[in-house]
Parts: sequence; structure tokens; C-alpha cells
Amino acid sequence: MTEQPGVFPGVLAGSLLVFVPSAGDFVTPKLLGGVDQSTFGSVIDDQFRGGNNWPLGSAMAVVLLVLVAVVLLARGRRGEDVL
Repeated sequence: MTEQPGVFPGVLAGSLLVFVPSAGDFVTPKLLGGVDQSTFGSVIDDQFRGGNNWPLGSAMAVVLLVLVAVVLLARGRRGEDVL
């Protein structure tokens, strides 16, 4: 199967534009989705506020930060703009 030259950068940029805000946004899903909807940010927020489990919330935040940094660095190493 041949790769189209303009497709992969567009798909990668679109996925980054969706993933990065969903990683940190926790207020909007709580207001619009109710209590049964979870995103990365809302689970971390629940650990700090609701569960009073600061070590787990901190570890989850660091893992999320590393994951976002790895994705952005991998994109940058390909010689393309990050966004």
C-alpha cells in the first residue's frame, strides 16, 4: 500500500489538536458530561480533590506530561512543525 505524501502529517496534526486539549481539560467534561464521563484531566483532578490521594494524582500528572512530551518530541524529530 502506498503512502500519500500529504495524508500522514495532516492526520498527526489533527490527532495532536484533539489529544493535547483533552489531556488537560477537566472542567468542560464535568459540566457538560456529568459525573459518569472521564477524561485524563478529570481523573487527575478527582485524585487531588475528591480522593485526597496526592501521590497518585502527582504520578498520573507526570505520566501524562511525559506522554505528551514524547509525542511532541517525536513529531519534532521528524523535521516537521509541532502544530
